Amino acid sequence: MIKLIDLLENKILVPRRSKEERSKNYIIAIQKKMQQYIKDGGKGDLDLRNTPISSLPQGLTVGGYLDIHNTAITSLPQGLTVGDSLYLEDTPITYLP
Repeated sequence: MIKLIDLLENKILVPRRSKEERSKNYIIAIQKKMQQYIKDGGKGDLDLRNTPISSLPQGLTVGGYLDIHNTAITSLPQGLTVGDSLYLEDTPITYLP
């Protein structure tokens, strides 16, 4: 039977990247997702819930719903257009333009 201490000492099941590096890469992936969405013409829904983003790009147009609940976004950008619903639950947003 393999013990957990053996796995850790032999560097088996030890993450290759640090928590900070994984968080940084996750933020980059979310930014790329937004850039691709904009490049594709803002069609369909944009689901960013539970992500570590803190802002949206100016003039963002979302054809479907925009879900940003449980994010750190504090304000919505000028020129934001949402074709369907806007989900803001558990955000620090206090003002809608």
